[in-house]
Amino acid sequence: MVRCGAFNFKKSLTDSTNSEILIIVMNDTNKYKFDTFVNLTPHDVTVVSGGKIKKYLRDGTVARVTETATLAFSIDDCDINDVVFGDVIGLPAPVKGVWFIVSAMVKEAVKKSGSGRNDCVSPGNLIQDGKGEVIGCKGFAR
Repeated sequence: MVRCGAFNFKKSLTDSTNSEILIIVMNDTNKYKFDTFVNLTPHDVTVVSGGKIKKYLRDGTVARVTETATLAFSIDDCDINDVVFGDVIGLPAPVKGVWFIVSAMVKEAVKKSGSGRNDCVSPGNLIQDGKGEVIGCKGFAR
């Protein structure tokens, strides 16, 4: 088991003594030969692509954008706030071979941060049921 930031991923086999052996294969460019997704949204993400359905379970850590709300006024007992969005929280440091599934809002905040990160994707080409509820996506947007 490898622990990277707030998530775990495993590529392993067992040997003749039934002990777990971690396998990480690297190529000449020092990148993993496998890519993996870590879902940092509060929901499981279902992708329908290439005739296959894949489900990425939520990791338990949620990447979010902070916000500061200031009451502007109230109408009919309902507050109207001025909201300013801030920093991204809950996003681990980059890890080679790992793509982070985040909300579109987090992905855009990362882009605007100037960090140069390009390892965040969000569900793209959403699939809706007959009631208009999102039930999956056709891929990811970067």
